[in-house]
Amino acid sequence: MFRRINFWNSLRSAFIAAFLFSIPVFFYLKDTTYESNWLIYLGSFFFFLVIVLHTIFFNKVRGENANTITMVFASHFVTLLGVVLSCVFVFILLSIMVPGYLGTGLVGKSTPDLPANEIRDKTNGLSFRIFMGASLINFIFGSFVGILYPFSVRKNQTKDSGEPFPLKDEEPE
Repeated sequence: MFRRINFWNSLRSAFIAAFLFSIPVFFYLKDTTYESNWLIYLGSFFFFLVIVLHTIFFNKVRGENANTITMVFASHFVTLLGVVLSCVFVFILLSIMVPGYLGTGLVGKSTPDLPANEIRDKTNGLSFRIFMGASLINFIFGSFVGILYPFSVRKNQTKDSGEPFPLKDEEPE
């Protein structure tokens, strides 16, 4: 089904992107003040860079002339895998680093000095902020790469068939 997309390379890139996203989140969980929110965005920037490198590598492997639609599909595929893995890694980090996160009582860590319009939960907005970074922000960054970079890294765009065939075995003639 996914003949033109190397699943293992995509999974490797998604794993690296999710892991690099999780490193700043780890440091954010060590210091959960409202001023250290920038660490979540730093992790999303790392996620962005890995998706960019994957798209460039995907094109380079195919002689710098890969089908544009296939590159769009491949980068979105890696983005979706990376978002799922980011959410799994973040959940594991929250379960380990926030005492009582999975329990029913009070948690041992929450975000102090929260603005009035923040979403309230038992972690005082901590898990919401982290999961929004892991899911929505990473998906937006990855989709941005998936839409913009395939059209800019391809050398010869005049010979692109433009037909979306990333899921088929052969291109039409």
